[in-house]
Amino acid sequence: MGVNQGSIDSVVQRHYIIVFGAEVVEWQTRTFEGRVGKPVRVQIPPSAPTFHPMSDWTLKLNAVAAGVVVAFGFTMAWNPIPVSWAVLAGLGFTALLVWLGTTPKHVWAWACLFLGLESLSWPAVQMINLQMSGVTEPNEDQMVELLHAGVFGVIFATFWLTFAYGVFRWIKRGELPEEPPPKA
Repeated sequence: MGVNQGSIDSVVQRHYIIVFGAEVVEWQTRTFEGRVGKPVRVQIPPSAPTFHPMSDWTLKLNAVAAGVVVAFGFTMAWNPIPVSWAVLAGLGFTALLVWLGTTPKHVWAWACLFLGLESLSWPAVQMINLQMSGVTEPNEDQMVELLHAGVFGVIFATFWLTFAYGVFRWIKRGELPEEPPPKA
């Protein structure tokens, strides 16, 4: 019952006619010749939509969402933080992302980079918080907390910075290469 590749090619031979600009294609196969007797008409769906530049509000909406995520990371690193500082950080990061991001990919790549830098600064922020609270010599629990902040800060920073690097490389790979100058 097995059929080899050569016999499949001889059984199904496609004949098709594509009229330039038409939306109807006719084709015929040997399996239909005995049953239908004439070409089968099939409507082809329209081609994929052409690229339309993204509207400005979509880019700003991505920047606002990314700014909220980065501000949330900022508040986690500087915990406890006044709400007014968190709002200011969110507005600042959003403005920065609108300025830096030319596409949503760029916006999120920059947001990942900022999250990595925030994670990297987390242990230093914990030490600053201890000094601001008047601690001259941390006790054992505070040292364990600093150690956890250092370990997890490095792990999260490695993740976010590597992710941002990958997104930036992905963006660069998708860009068209610059044409070399004409040789004289």
